[in-house]
Amino acid sequence: MKEHLTPVELETVQLPVSFRGYQKEAVDTLVRRVAADVTELLRENKAISFERDRLVAELERYRSQEVALRDALVAAEQSAKAVRENAQKEAALIREKAEVEARENRRAVAEAVRIQRWEAERLRTENRNIHAGLRAFLTEHIDRLDASASPASMVGSEACDEGRTEAQAS
Repeated sequence: MKEHLTPVELETVQLPVSFRGYQKEAVDTLVRRVAADVTELLRENKAISFERDRLVAELERYRSQEVALRDALVAAEQSAKAVRENAQKEAALIREKAEVEARENRRAVAEAVRIQRWEAERLRTENRNIHAGLRAFLTEHIDRLDASASPASMVGSEACDEGRTEAQAS
């Protein structure tokens, strides 16, 4: 690797003197100017290197932030997808449970209606039987009363009535 001249080397350089060479004063002035320019260029180069290093570090920071943001975005999308899928599954389970409960309720209501209809029919039948029994009972007593009210039985009942009247008078 070739080493660069430093500004100090440029200022302290001793060039050989020859008969037909350049004027020493002009060469020394040029060397001083070149040394000053090299010094300035080295300063600028150092500042540029620092700035480049700072920018490279900042770029790396931005790249790592970009990667982190991208990862966070992917994670958020996956999380949102999982939440959406879980919500859909939960909604399906809730819907299925509600449908099962509705079917059970319909069956229970249908069974209750069937039992109520059966009970109503049983009560109607019992009512008809009670009416028929009461009618038979009343018909039988009316027939007995009619039979006891015949002329032969009237004579006996009139005697009973006279006995009651005499007992009341005394």
